[in-house]
Amino acid sequence: MIGDLKALKTSWLTLYADVGRFPTENITDADYAASPTMNDTDIIRQAAFTEADGWDGPYIENIPNSPWVAPYKYDNEGDCYNSVSPPHYGVNAFLAHADSSLSETQAHAVWEKIDDIADDGNITTGNIRESTIGSLIYLINNGC
Repeated sequence: MIGDLKALKTSWLTLYADVGRFPTENITDADYAASPTMNDTDIIRQAAFTEADGWDGPYIENIPNSPWVAPYKYDNEGDCYNSVSPPHYGVNAFLAHADSSLSETQAHAVWEKIDDIADDGNITTGNIRESTIGSLIYLINNGC
């Protein structure tokens, strides 16, 4: 799963390098509808950008499934993440616990282990965070 998140981050950063911005979702004049799965985004196929914008994808061969088959989703409402922001601010890949076969307690335990291995060991800070709505959030870019 850690490799999946890193591959998704690399794909998004490469798209950003080509087109100069991250697409937005769930706001007025957004590029995508709310919380699209990664399969519905520009890292795998043209969705919001064209070659004229600099799109030179796809940026990942296929979108990995999470270990519990929940789809990875994209989040960027045009907000900026910093140390005092809500955990879902910034440009993120995320997994909703409700989309998995795990209970909330099981999901939290798995996410804490992932954070211990790949981040700062604190599920409320760093690049891997848990949202207040029960999602694992992986920060791609702070959006600032």
